Amino acid sequence: CPLTPPTVCPDPKPSYTDVAPIFEQHCLSCHDGKHEQWPLTSYQHVADWFGEIRGQLIACTMPPRAANSEMSVDERMGILEWIRCGYPE
Repeated sequence: CPLTPPTVCPDPKPSYTDVAPIFEQHCLSCHDGKHEQWPLTSYQHVADWFGEIRGQLIACTMPPRAANSEMSVDERMGILEWIRCGYPE
């Protein structure tokens, strides 16, 4: 999982519709609003937690091994690029 977070925003900028499927596939099993973890079910939820999400992705601690949903480096980088670009809707 080691990766170097992006330092520039790519052109074209990714949008939430580009990263939403990654959240759906790898995060909603726990972050669906029905469990105790903070929900990631909408753009606003994800945007509100962008700093925490960024830190967890860089540290490779989310998704946890127990979730049985391994996120690829490309998926992590996609979300990190989206955050770097100011998390456009």
